[in-house]
Amino acid sequence: LALVPALAVQGYNEYALRTARGEAVRNEAVRAARGIASDLGQFGRSARQALGILAGVPEIRHQDPKACTAYLKSMLGQVPGTFFFGVTDAGGRIVCNTLGSEPGAYSIADRRYFKDAMRTGSFVVGDYVAGRVTKQPTMQFAQPILGEGGQRLGLILTSIDLAWLAAHLSNAGLPPEATLTVADRNGAILVRLPDHAEWVGKPLPPAFWKGVSDNRGGVVE
Repeated sequence: LALVPALAVQGYNEYALRTARGEAVRNEAVRAARGIASDLGQFGRSARQALGILAGVPEIRHQDPKACTAYLKSMLGQVPGTFFFGVTDAGGRIVCNTLGSEPGAYSIADRRYFKDAMRTGSFVVGDYVAGRVTKQPTMQFAQPILGEGGQRLGLILTSIDLAWLAAHLSNAGLPPEATLTVADRNGAILVRLPDHAEWVGKPLPPAFWKGVSDNRGGVVE
């Protein structure tokens, strides 16, 4: 009986310590997630700026296949995280790309990002897809090419290397033994650390995604 008060105090202290440690871990995770989200936002802004400049380049704006192909190939390696550039006409047919595809060889008219860009006339971020020609897991950024009167002449797009993005985010200073998941607006996994290659493209568990499905851009966990 004499020990009961001391045991009660010790038990309470252990509980308080575990609670404080749990709160500290949660706070650290939230800070890391916010930092990574900010980093991804900056990455998107850089891609948007690059595509905005390219959309005004004469070789691209005039959609001359030979000149356009040569110019796009010169851009490879100039925008970190990208591995493909392409230009389409207003109907979604490819005009030129960094693979040297023949004009009209394929169409992206069915892609959501193409429809959104041509409808809004502004920069758009696509969803997770497997590249139609490259077959690589990716997501696209797209910028409409506008004529003198504002008409949509087509668009220029770039494909993001998700493996590069995973490697880049692995240096974000995550807590030890932490996992990182980045998903698009549909819940498809874009980046997963660790074991990125095994997870990319898979859907988030429905029980988790249900709580954040109203997020318009995506999610970082």
